Amino acid sequence: MWQRNSSAIIYGVLTGILFLVLHVVFYYNGKGFLISAGFVYALFFLHLPFMIFAGLSLRNKNGGLVDFIPALRTAMITFLIGTVLYYIQYYTLFGMDESLVEMQKEHAFSMLERQKENGLIKPEQFRAMTKDWENTDMTPRLSHLPFDFIIRTLFGFVLGALAAVAVRR
Repeated sequence: MWQRNSSAIIYGVLTGILFLVLHVVFYYNGKGFLISAGFVYALFFLHLPFMIFAGLSLRNKNGGLVDFIPALRTAMITFLIGTVLYYIQYYTLFGMDESLVEMQKEHAFSMLERQKENGLIKPEQFRAMTKDWENTDMTPRLSHLPFDFIIRTLFGFVLGALAAVAVRR
């Protein structure tokens, strides 16, 4: 199985390396971007080209033909390896620099304020949500990892299906 999916492993590691490079570049060029939703979503969708490349590699190894299930399996292995490497980087970075946690807390607070100003949440809801805001610890914890990983993997399955459809002939 691993020999057949060696392209998935290679492209999964390449995805993780790209995430590492992006984390380092944006960490040293403006930490604020690391906590933005745009950065998180961009990283998520950056999986797709690597999933497609892994599927194309599998298709080339199989003489130009690949079924949906092997292509999906290859895409998901690529995604899972990239995701594991992403979480290692994320937890390491936020564990080393506590200012990122404070920035994340401020960003979340400003997003709630913006929702209140736009009428999406009522002032009393805002007060209730931010009542103990200063005492809230937003440090990433390993106990949050299983839930985060499951949610991310569900969305990754959708990307994997798209990649499998793209490479199938």
